Amino acid sequence: MESAFHTEIHRYALNGVTRIANSTDIAVPDALAPVVRGVVSLHSFPRHTLHHVVDQNLGGGHAMVPYDFAAIYNVAALWNNGYDGPGQTIAIAGRTNMKTADVTAFRSLAGLPVNNTQIIVNGNDPGFISGNEEIEAALDVEWSGAVARGDTVKLVIRKSTINTDGVDLSASTSWTTTWAR
Repeated sequence: MESAFHTEIHRYALNGVTRIANSTDIAVPDALAPVVRGVVSLHSFPRHTLHHVVDQNLGGGHAMVPYDFAAIYNVAALWNNGYDGPGQTIAIAGRTNMKTADVTAFRSLAGLPVNNTQIIVNGNDPGFISGNEEIEAALDVEWSGAVARGDTVKLVIRKSTINTDGVDLSASTSWTTTWAR
């Protein structure tokens, strides 16, 4: 890898775990440059979820619902003119499975129409990785489907490898041409 991409690969210790990563920018050989769009990863550092849980028990607190989002971002005008996604598909690349019942409950509580999420296992099934990962997947599916409430939402999942995140593996394969229509 070092020779192919003109970089150095080193081992790094972080919180008692040894990881590998390139220590300098990579360079794609000139002969491959016309056919290489990019390199997914040359490291084994995992990605972290993007959500932050503030209060899991709202108990009389406040929450944002899809209609609040629609008002804030002027999506309601699109909805009122029939632009809420029928006939369209949203594909969300993920690295963990999730409970579709959570999405069903979210849609019901938010007053959204029934729209069952489809889970596509694209390669090795990751199963359920952790609570935080599942929350991230559910939030992505719930809010994508809440804004484009008539869309078909498909969560495409694949197990991460030691060097490549499952999100990247799901997003970088040819599944988009076969099922996303």
